[in-house]
Amino acid sequence: VLLVVDTLTGVWVAALRHDVSSEKMRNKLVSKLVQYAIVFTIASVGVLLAKQWVILQISLAGVCGIEATSLLENATRM
Repeated sequence: VLLVVDTLTGVWVAALRHDVSSEKMRNKLVSKLVQYAIVFTIASVGVLLAKQWVILQISLAGVCGIEATSLLENATRM
């Protein structure tokens, strides 16, 4: 949910600044999704090896923190 809201606010900010670029949005979104996929893959392997869900929970909290920070950055640009 945070990823979607962050993306929408980013597009909104770009529109307000007359700087909408589908190429920029695509590149940032793909990059972010690949990075998160890598984080969750590594965390999932850690869960399987250590049998501790806390590894995945910490990863999820980190991603939520990054997205929340990005939302705040977008809000300050509005």
